[in-house]
Amino acid sequence: MPLPSGIVFPDSIVFAERETLTAEEMPYEPVRIWYKAMRYLVLNNASKSLHLHDGMFCWAELSAQGSIPAVTMLATLIQPPLVPLDPFRPHYASIRAVLGTSRDAAILRHAATTDVPTTLPEQSAVTPPETPAVTPDNMSALFQAAVSAVTQEIRGDPTTGTSKEREQKREAAEVTIRYQLLFASVQTVTDVNNGTVMRTVHYPALTPIFTSILEAPKTNKAVAIMQEQIQRHCSQASRSDHRLASGCTLHPTMFDSVLVTTLRRACIAVEPPAIDPDGIVDKLGLYHLASPRTESVIYKDRLAGSRRLLQQELAEEDSTKLARKATELYRGGSMESGADIHNMLSNFWNLGDFMIANFKEHPPALWLALAEFDNIMRSPEGRRWLALHRTLPHVFHSITMDLQQIFCLFASLPSCLEYRDEVRAGRPIAVLALDN
Repeated sequence: MPLPSGIVFPDSIVFAERETLTAEEMPYEPVRIWYKAMRYLVLNNASKSLHLHDGMFCWAELSAQGSIPAVTMLATLIQPPLVPLDPFRPHYASIRAVLGTSRDAAILRHAATTDVPTTLPEQSAVTPPETPAVTPDNMSALFQAAVSAVTQEIRGDPTTGTSKEREQKREAAEVTIRYQLLFASVQTVTDVNNGTVMRTVHYPALTPIFTSILEAPKTNKAVAIMQEQIQRHCSQASRSDHRLASGCTLHPTMFDSVLVTTLRRACIAVEPPAIDPDGIVDKLGLYHLASPRTESVIYKDRLAGSRRLLQQELAEEDSTKLARKATELYRGGSMESGADIHNMLSNFWNLGDFMIANFKEHPPALWLALAEFDNIMRSPEGRRWLALHRTLPHVFHSITMDLQQIFCLFASLPSCLEYRDEVRAGRPIAVLALDN
């Protein structure tokens, strides 16, 4: 119990020896009452729980002990006097005057730093546009204007279209920022004023084809565009002299509604399967780009379900009757040899070339890190090592997890809100974020 200023509790007092405190020893009456209560607890309930028995604080027991005034201890209805405040007192009038003076001073300070216009703008009456009359002379011009408005709406003017289309475009803009961070690169620039060489982070642009896939209002349309364009891209890559382009094993059937939806939402794994085992079913990783086992029963059943779903959506069937077969990402690709690891990296390189403009000319930091691993595997020592372990599939599974760990380090950048705000504002992030 806190004591008022100037009152000191007498020390060297034993509860068992003194029944009460005198007014000379303690002039503060609440402390004397507290002393009696504590003395009762020490004598009757020492070293015991307060809830040991239910009759400890009964009225009869308290009143039977003459040392504790029951009337004082059980007085719970305390009614202190309440004095209402008078808003017309001189004290409050002075407070209102001070507040008014401070408000006027703040307005004057703001006006001192703001330019005041010398002339008021002319306010002209707004007249509605006149509707031109349709005559044989202007009929052609009116028809061309109507066709132009319809064409602009079809091309996807951000101010037109349905609410779902506008929402999809806003989501596509946010997903674009995530991919720009994932595939960011470090470039060297020279200051023209002093010749200083600096390293800065460059955000790549997405290809128009992949942008149209992100902005597609319906999933079935995005899947159709993705499968058509990825088949064309892989066909061109197979005739290329580039080692990674010619090693592509991407198949159009890999890009079903589940994988395309994952790409459209940028659901990327930021933790390896050892930490987040459940994320392998709905978050994209390198192992999802392994060469598919196209002859397996699981893959054929998945392909048949994807085609059935696409046909039902094209026929505009009721959404409650759609037979959705695949809801998880396909993760049964080949990862059991050195060739499978090379194919997986080639597939990632080709998918990046499909999504990112100037992927070959300005390779992102993510690919440069994966390429170091690929270069070691293609070296003479790496080839001999792969040949010695060709009969051990679990070794190559471990290599895949190591590559996924590298991928997760860069995939954590888009998950940072501060980095996305910097990209949205057009400012480069620190180079140290990619170097580490």
